[in-house]
Amino acid sequence: MGESVLLAGGASRRMGQSKAALPVQGVAMSERIAAELSRNGWPVTVLGGSPLEGCKHLQDDHPGNGPLAALSGFRPSTDLVFVSPCDIPKFDGRLPSVLQSQIEGFEAVIPVLDGRDQTLCALYRNAAFVKLAAHPDIFRVRDWIEFLRVRRVEEAELEAIGGSVDWVRSVNTPEEFSNVVGS
Repeated sequence: MGESVLLAGGASRRMGQSKAALPVQGVAMSERIAAELSRNGWPVTVLGGSPLEGCKHLQDDHPGNGPLAALSGFRPSTDLVFVSPCDIPKFDGRLPSVLQSQIEGFEAVIPVLDGRDQTLCALYRNAAFVKLAAHPDIFRVRDWIEFLRVRRVEEAELEAIGGSVDWVRSVNTPEEFSNVVGS
């Protein structure tokens, strides 16, 4: 197993309110995701946002500078780190283990949804964070990924290895949230 990082410090501009606090089945989305990860053996560090009971918490040293700036301050204590955003209403804590089955020989396993890398809902090796620290001049996650040996897992393959696209699909607007939670 490994550990996980829950990104909870975003501004949620398109949502108009904190995505981390949106209720899913009566529980704030960030609390629900953290509980799923912990229950499945992936201890959680909340990065930015508000602390959650039972989780480590690190303030974002660079608020407003995006997820890569926030991740650059994280130092893994295990070889595997699952990174998750706080905005996946149907997240399932089995996802990191499903992705772990694909990491042999790679520094990252990244699901691909609708043709787009889901870099903020992916499994990374500690070595990926070492490379991030070695390149303080990069500012976008996609630039970080260019330095890594990446295994991309397309939608059909994710389903075939025991995952679900619903476990990865994030929401950014009230309409998306309503559509996903209501379905």
